[in-house]
Amino acid sequence: MRKQAAVISADEWNNLERRIVKKMNPEQCSWLASGIDFDGCISGLSSTTRVVYVCISNKDLRPKEYAKQITGVGKIGAIHWSLTTKKEQLSVLKQVTPYLILKRELAEHALAYLIERGEKKDPYSAKEKLLWNDFDALFRSKHKRERPIPRTFAGVVPTLSVENCAWLAAAIDFDGYISPAGHTQGITLGVSNSEDRLLLHTGTITKVGIINNIGWYVRNFDAVYAILKQVIPYMIIKQKLAEAVLNYLELRMPRYHKPYSEEETTLWKEVIKLRRKHK
Repeated sequence: MRKQAAVISADEWNNLERRIVKKMNPEQCSWLASGIDFDGCISGLSSTTRVVYVCISNKDLRPKEYAKQITGVGKIGAIHWSLTTKKEQLSVLKQVTPYLILKRELAEHALAYLIERGEKKDPYSAKEKLLWNDFDALFRSKHKRERPIPRTFAGVVPTLSVENCAWLAAAIDFDGYISPAGHTQGITLGVSNSEDRLLLHTGTITKVGIINNIGWYVRNFDAVYAILKQVIPYMIIKQKLAEAVLNYLELRMPRYHKPYSEEETTLWKEVIKLRRKHK
């Protein structure tokens, strides 16, 4: 005889959430928020079933595994790490929403709907439909995108907070580049994105760089070195490339106006070799 399914009370449901979804620290929340903002989504899959979808996207397995490690939940596919249940979405979004920049309003609307709907199987109430429609409309409007405004930041790289290090490391890993600059053997560090709020935050926390219509970048050796030295412990995809660049800069910076040594040329070739892996 088939056993009757157990009925889980609201309190038991909340306890289940605490057992499954991990409590993230600010560093982890910043990293995940950056991943969602730069290369992820908070969207609605269907206007009839009203399913929320939260993910980060990358072909590299490592950031998806890290997302699952820090949250304790989610499904890893060929391209996405995604949250598959309302409880996962609710708990994770509650933690990362304060750290989101581009998709914060979208996350707040998704949370309002998820909190109201809960695990109910009943027909959707008028309020639930209204909350879903507000969320879906915001998503379809591309959550009020703002085109980049050209700016120059001419300060000195400060000591970055742990949260800013994690946020910037994810930005570089997901949507950025560390690029050797041809025959001049220079280095360009940048983030490619067409959303002004993300680029402005990058320039604001680093206090250096240039924003144009396709992203933020910096070429000054001292600035590139100061940024990479702080964010490298939090990088996943491009960490080896960043290490090679730091090794090159540590040797080259004191000899900036002198001819390139054999060791510098060897390190430069290693940078080019590693860079090709991330194209």
